[in-house]
Amino acid sequence: RAHFQELKKGVKLQGDEKYEEAFDRIKEFLSHPSPALVSLQLDIPLFLYLTTITTATGALLAQKIEGEESVIYYLSEKFLRYETRSSPLGKTTLALVLASKKPRHY
Repeated sequence: RAHFQELKKGVKLQGDEKYEEAFDRIKEFLSHPSPALVSLQLDIPLFLYLTTITTATGALLAQKIEGEESVIYYLSEKFLRYETRSSPLGKTTLALVLASKKPRHY
């Protein structure tokens, strides 16, 4: 949710090429005409995509089903004021912790 608010405001997101590529892939997943979320298939490996910006983080869990990556779960969270002062590594670590705790049933 926080990422879409940033995009609506016309704010230029900052980051290196890898960040931009990951963020573009997440946007592509979410705008794809296939069902927004699909059921987890236990015999297929999972892919975890993480993204962070100054004020928020997001995570996307996907699987490659029949040759196409499908979204299993997506979450985003706005950082608390003190979290925005963390280093990029700290923010990425927080994103990983968030992604590992929220979807417990996976």
